[in-house]
Amino acid sequence: MKTCLVGCGGIAAVHGSVLTSDIDTEFVAAADIKPKKAQTYAENFHTKPYPSLESMLEAEKPDVLHICTPHYLHADMTIYALERNVNVLCEKPLCIRKEDVARIIDAENKSEA
Repeated sequence: MKTCLVGCGGIAAVHGSVLTSDIDTEFVAAADIKPKKAQTYAENFHTKPYPSLESMLEAEKPDVLHICTPHYLHADMTIYALERNVNVLCEKPLCIRKEDVARIIDAENKSEA
């Protein structure tokens, strides 16, 4: 199972530790809008850095995306991944606006993920 991560801040280290432990996944890439942050994270967890979620998903075509970004970005990133049939593991909260719940459910219902 190919796994990617977006958002290389504090909580991403916990995800990286799990993704590089002895589990049945291949941690293929990590993205952050701060290229140096993505590069450092990728070096620490032996994966490939990307400057954006979009470029990473296009290039890697993962099975799973871990979303570790600030809360206000979760809904749009979750929907973006689901529209590309990528399974999502999102840090809590899933979203911060009530109206985003329906958007996420709609994207999930239309997705093969």
